[in-house]
Amino acid sequence: MNSQGAGLVLPERGSRSVYKVTDFVDRHKIYREGNIRQVNRRLLARAYGLIPRLAEDLLRLEALLRWAAGPVIAGIKPASLIRLNRAVWEKGGTGLCSSLGLSALPLREGAEGILVLLYRQGLLARKLRGGAAARYLRSLQYPAGTGLGGYLSFLQERFAGPGFPHEVGVFLGYPLEDVICFSAGKPSPYKCRGYWKVYRRPEKAERTFVYMDAARITLIRELFSGSLPEDDDRAFGYKGKRRSPLSALSRVLKGQRVTM
Repeated sequence: MNSQGAGLVLPERGSRSVYKVTDFVDRHKIYREGNIRQVNRRLLARAYGLIPRLAEDLLRLEALLRWAAGPVIAGIKPASLIRLNRAVWEKGGTGLCSSLGLSALPLREGAEGILVLLYRQGLLARKLRGGAAARYLRSLQYPAGTGLGGYLSFLQERFAGPGFPHEVGVFLGYPLEDVICFSAGKPSPYKCRGYWKVYRRPEKAERTFVYMDAARITLIRELFSGSLPEDDDRAFGYKGKRRSPLSALSRVLKGQRVTM
């Protein structure tokens, strides 16, 4: 992942596309007032509601992948989880993941669908290579010296059994201290929650949540954007002064308030 100032430059997809998230996290008043996550959540929720309207199956699937793995595509975290209908996944999930720079690993299948780990190999390999995270996984009988492939195979075995292996949070890039506290059923209340429950260093976590929100918004926006913001409005049935959430995303990324 490249950086430019305090902002975030998302990795290239193909030969030309570069996604950019502005440095509003550091610079803009909307974040300092603590409102940006609230705005982001509203935008993300309403944009998600538009995905089922997409006519093409593969376009809907790509939108869901960008929705679930935006922070992974952006290089902010190494992996994400998504649950999909098997028929939907088999229509082209692997190919779409490859086009987005992602690898995919099915972990569990049930009545609710197939649970898939979406990850970037390089980021995940570095995350699990030595250090406290690797020691923690080895304490749970993950095989030492087998590399990323060995860890992923053992994770699949864990998901094949009963219960839910909470150490998957390590693979998802969550802070190890929070993964351990959550796995142990820590009785003391967590300090905040977003993409995970945070037991320590909430300010850092909240800052990370904002970047993750911004990555998801940017990836969804890039998929739906036309030559002008109004193109999005017409495509999704919004007319006149009523603007779709997607045409409002660029305003948020510029640090301006948005009334939904």
